[in-house]
Amino acid sequence: MAFLSDLFGRMGRVARGEANQGVGAIEDATFEATVNQTVADMKNDLNNVVRASAVAMSNYNRLDAEYQKYVRQSQEWKDRAAWRWTPATKTWRARRWRRRPRATSRSPR
Repeated sequence: MAFLSDLFGRMGRVARGEANQGVGAIEDATFEATVNQTVADMKNDLNNVVRASAVAMSNYNRLDAEYQKYVRQSQEWKDRAAWRWTPATKTWRARRWRRRPRATSRSPR
């Protein structure tokens, strides 16, 4: 009986060794595949970030141009207003209205 128990013990050890070696090979292949997939995902994420950054910069430039347009319009309306802000004295002053000379449509006689 000792012979059979020793034989089965050795065979069990060999089977466990083979199983561990197979699992180790699977783990190694899985690790390499995981690393490759992680690198591919990172490249994809980098492309998405670059695209999102370009969209954000485009939106900023468009909104800045629109803001500058409204600043110019605001200044134009302030210039047309009856009261004008004077930065030197930090007060509002009345705008001086000048009459424009009338254009005459009469022809000289």
